[in-house]
Amino acid sequence: MPDLTYLPFPGKLPSVISWRTVGGGRAVSSPFTGKTTVLSRANTRWLATFDYSAVWDDDRRAFNSLLSKLRGQEVGLILEPLTMDFGGSVGRGELITNTDFLATISPWVSSDVLTLIASQSFRQIKNLTVLAAVARINHGSITIAANQQYHFMADVIKGKGANANLLQVGTTLNGLEILTGTAFTTPGRIVETFSDPGVVAFPALRQTASAVIGDFWYYDNVTIAPCALVDGAAQVGNVLETDKWPLSTDELMVKDDYFTINHELKQLTENVDSDATGKATLIFEPPIRVSPADNDPIIYSKPYGRFLLQDYQERTSKTFETSYSLEFIEDIGV
Repeated sequence: MPDLTYLPFPGKLPSVISWRTVGGGRAVSSPFTGKTTVLSRANTRWLATFDYSAVWDDDRRAFNSLLSKLRGQEVGLILEPLTMDFGGSVGRGELITNTDFLATISPWVSSDVLTLIASQSFRQIKNLTVLAAVARINHGSITIAANQQYHFMADVIKGKGANANLLQVGTTLNGLEILTGTAFTTPGRIVETFSDPGVVAFPALRQTASAVIGDFWYYDNVTIAPCALVDGAAQVGNVLETDKWPLSTDELMVKDDYFTINHELKQLTENVDSDATGKATLIFEPPIRVSPADNDPIIYSKPYGRFLLQDYQERTSKTFETSYSLEFIEDIGV
């Protein structure tokens, strides 16, 4: 399902980052007996602070616009942990990168009814005419590994008008033999998974029929990358059984690597090794809050979490150089 109320964060890297967990257990000592009792609550969450210095012009406008859109804590943000390099051996190479998507239309090809338009840090998809039953922005062919699991991810930002959006993958241009996609009509992050016995695939961004010429939505963080899957439903706690990993491989991921499951950001506390069937056990913190479904993706290429703005400070010098200190708390109430 798409994420309904979260926006992507601007791509500018902070000058200083703080990333840690808060909440959870708390020790309480009796003033009478001196006995210490540990109280535990399932509210451990991530706290992140991003500091920016020397922010100018378009970047400053992007930050101020974003802060207004958040409406305090009414709207959340998608954040990625930027503090550590990935230490595991599993391949994380993106088959489609957001950098390419934002920088140039090719190999993304506009149709006669939809067009891609550059718009600051994301791209606008705009109706040029009344949409037919199938209106797509097609990507050229990509090479996939036979039967490898992939996630196809994108952030959709509301623009003007109503529409239904899908991520699709075919074995031919305009096809949908591999992934038909789930239609979503609200802005947010959508994540789909696919695999195929073939080695060639054609991804696409699709919009369904709209009667209004000039309607548009925005896309950002468009990517396709390898993933693993949850192996079995109703799993809780800090241990997760998974499958679809490379076979018989040690240290696919290592302690302190991050991954995302069901929009929840996790940090490994033990290394991940797969068996001869591609199954692996993940041990991590914080514990799962909402049990993922069987075959939900394990996202390790670009892990992320859902956050709320907790506090911020903005300072502007006499030379109009702006600095920001932004504090975000993980949203565990969703």
